[in-house]
Amino acid sequence: MPTKNVLEIELLIGADYLWLFQEGRTVRGKSDEPVAVQTKLGWVLSGPLKSSSEDDDGPTSCAQLYSVQRLKGQLLRLKKEPEVLQEYDRVIKEQLELGIIEPVVELERADKIHYLPHHAVVRKDAKTTKVRVVYDASSKETKKGVSLNDCLHVGPPLYPLLYHIILRFREKRIALVADIEKAFLNIEIDPCDRDCLRFLWVGNIHEDEVKPVEYRFCRVVFGVNCSPFLLNATLQHHLDRFSKGNPELTRKLKDGFYVDDLLRYKDHVQHMSTSKLLLNKLKYVLDTDLNVAKLRRSPGEAILQV
Repeated sequence: MPTKNVLEIELLIGADYLWLFQEGRTVRGKSDEPVAVQTKLGWVLSGPLKSSSEDDDGPTSCAQLYSVQRLKGQLLRLKKEPEVLQEYDRVIKEQLELGIIEPVVELERADKIHYLPHHAVVRKDAKTTKVRVVYDASSKETKKGVSLNDCLHVGPPLYPLLYHIILRFREKRIALVADIEKAFLNIEIDPCDRDCLRFLWVGNIHEDEVKPVEYRFCRVVFGVNCSPFLLNATLQHHLDRFSKGNPELTRKLKDGFYVDDLLRYKDHVQHMSTSKLLLNKLKYVLDTDLNVAKLRRSPGEAILQV
C-alpha cells in the first residue's frame, strides 16, 4: 500500500525566487496535466488543478475560522463579567426555543454562507433589556474585503422623513411614542437566505474548551442594512390588505410609523385614548401578539397600558 508522509511546512518560497532553484529539466504531459520542473529542492509540479467539493469549501472554511477566532475573543471578554455572560447565553438559548434562530444542519450544501460576528451591549439603566446581543453585519474579514451589508440592497425608505416628524411634534401639544417590542424578530426570513445569517456560539459557556455551535437566523436581524425596509414593507403590505375596510385608520397607521416606533400627536390628553384603540387595531390587522413597550407621552411618563 502506498503511504503519504505529511510534513510540516517550515518555509514558503515566493514565485519570484523560483528561477534561482530551477535546474532546467522539464517534463510535460498532456494539455490537462501538470508540468514537472526539476529544482535544487526536488521536482515541482505546476499547472491547473481540478476543483473538488473540498476545494469549494475553502472560502467558507476561512470565514468560519475567522468567526471562531472572534468567538474565542468574545468569550474571553464576557467571562470577565459572569453575570453578563450568563444573560448573553440566556438570550441566545431563549431565541432558540422561540424559533428565532435554529441550529445549522448540513444536509445539503448552501450556495452562500456568511457568519455574523456579535458582541454584548450592556445598559444597566435600561428598564427592559439590560444586555443585548448585537450582530455586526458591517464587519469585514480584511480591510479590502466586503461585509454582508456591502452585498445587500438597502431598499427605498418607506417611513416618513425625519423633519416631517419633527414638524408634527411642534404642531401638536402632546406627542406619544411607542416602541414595537422585537418588531424585526416578528418577520421570517426565507429559508434559502438564512445561511447568510449564520453565527457561532457555544453549547456550554462553562467549559474551558471552545466548542463552536453553528446557528442561523430565521427572522430579520437588526443591524442588517435592509432590515428597516423589510419591516416597513411587511407592515405596509398587511395594512394595505386592511385598507378597504377602514382606509382612514390605515392612513393613520402608515403615517404613524418610523421604523419600529409608532408616533401619535394630539392637542388634548383626552384624545390620546384613541391611540389605544389604534394599537389594538394594529394587532388585529397584523394578526399577531405584537407587544408595545416604552409607551410614553410628553410631558409626563407612561400614559397607557397596552
